[in-house]
Amino acid sequence: MSAAHRIGWLAAVCCTTTYGHPSVLPGHMAGSAPASTSSQSSAATQDAKARKVTPSASIGPTVSKVELAAAFQRLEAAVADRPAGMSRAELNRRFDSLTLLFFQNRLAEAVDALDALTLDVLGERDPATRDELLRAMQVRVAPARSALRDDEASMAVSVELPRSGAAVPIVLRAGGGEPLEVTPPATVTLAMSEDAGPRTIDVRLSKDPSSEWMRLRSVPVTDASPDELRSKAERAIELAAAAGRALPADLAEAKARAALLTNDASPRRTIQLVMDQAQVWSMVNEDCARLERGDPLFIGRRGDQWRTIDVGGVKVPCRIVVPDSVRAGSSPPLVIALHGAGGDECMFVSAYGQGEIVRQAERLGCIVLAPNTTVFATSPLLFDGLVDTLAREWGIDRTRVSVVGHSMGAAATGSIVRARPTAIARAALLAGWGGFGGVPGTGGAAMDDAAIGGLPPIRVELGALDPLMDAVRITGSAQALRERGARIDCTVHADEGHTMIVPKVLPAVMQWLVAPNAATPAAPAASPARAR
Repeated sequence: MSAAHRIGWLAAVCCTTTYGHPSVLPGHMAGSAPASTSSQSSAATQDAKARKVTPSASIGPTVSKVELAAAFQRLEAAVADRPAGMSRAELNRRFDSLTLLFFQNRLAEAVDALDALTLDVLGERDPATRDELLRAMQVRVAPARSALRDDEASMAVSVELPRSGAAVPIVLRAGGGEPLEVTPPATVTLAMSEDAGPRTIDVRLSKDPSSEWMRLRSVPVTDASPDELRSKAERAIELAAAAGRALPADLAEAKARAALLTNDASPRRTIQLVMDQAQVWSMVNEDCARLERGDPLFIGRRGDQWRTIDVGGVKVPCRIVVPDSVRAGSSPPLVIALHGAGGDECMFVSAYGQGEIVRQAERLGCIVLAPNTTVFATSPLLFDGLVDTLAREWGIDRTRVSVVGHSMGAAATGSIVRARPTAIARAALLAGWGGFGGVPGTGGAAMDDAAIGGLPPIRVELGALDPLMDAVRITGSAQALRERGARIDCTVHADEGHTMIVPKVLPAVMQWLVAPNAATPAAPAASPARAR
């Protein structure tokens, strides 16, 4: 991959995700290459005559959870683009070591380490180029979303590079307009097109004559602000409530979804990173139309939906994906996916391999429910309520409800399996363990042999390089459970660690979870665990 194409790849990974599939896939890059640096500079100089460029105040060094999530997406896209760019063993070791920074709340260092690892995966070794890219990858833009009134022909845009070091030229271009090159920190007054409807300001890296336009950020510009769109939606929801045409649960969910429309996105809510405002407005607008007609909010509704499902007064944030491959009336299988510590309901759908589970759901024709594990794991009653909701809305096959969990989510999976053994068809524990009492290392209260034998088939996937989970101890515990009647299979992957193992094993795990009448896992004769 050339330097230009590497930087072009970085352009794509900084965009938001759409419909559950992150638009960080390699090659999804808009625009064309400028003819030359001189012509670009000439256009920028002419434009600058009508646009005042002034220094901006510093945005500051604080790094948010959303920026950390964006850095993780950049790494995942690099791994997908260059699977041979680094050995799996080195990738896992380095990623697992830098996650300590996150848990120590050293987010700025974690973002820098993630982006440095990304460049190593891409094979960028030149120190000067690396320094430039590391700063450019983290460019900040204010406002992150905006509205343009009918009587306005321009808007102010600020750009800032939070990393210290030499300035990196940034190019701003509104729609199909002329590019304007600025050197952060700066605030520019940018001329806008007169086209009606949603528009976009592209923020790109200025590199060299041979490079393509390199998009780093995309700022949506609409004819109404997100706050105004939210107010419009809230009025429609109130009218539907007054008319008595909607269920209280539907009204509550519609209100929660409308609340995502805001001028000031939360730096801690990754849902506002992975769903842009145009996507949210489309989702909320459909909510309002259904409520006005008196139609159920979610029955027969496909795609990627962010929801807060109320179960006995507990609101569980979820991402629910119903792919096109799920046919109406087909009684599809359901896979519940529980993320690890530090993540949220967006982790499986928008990360863990750029939403690998979404691609598998489409391939296999199953529904994916990814709740916030921290909330979901508090009671098995929440499991019951969420399954009941999907049964009511999509007529899921209750005999094919499976659970997969990573790390903390694996421990939660074990607990749910123990509490609801007859309601779960199969369970997969990825880089995690727990919940099966009575055996050393399993946690929880003791289980008798009858209870252990009554557990559903369980599949455990471990990384030999995992610094958090002792594969030897876990395989020993699994073997002890098996000797008492559990149907459990444990696989240790030689070059995998704690987190990057998830997208690696998901295709096979999902295939096993939803396969009808899958055979009980068979133990190898010589060892309690297979090595891969």
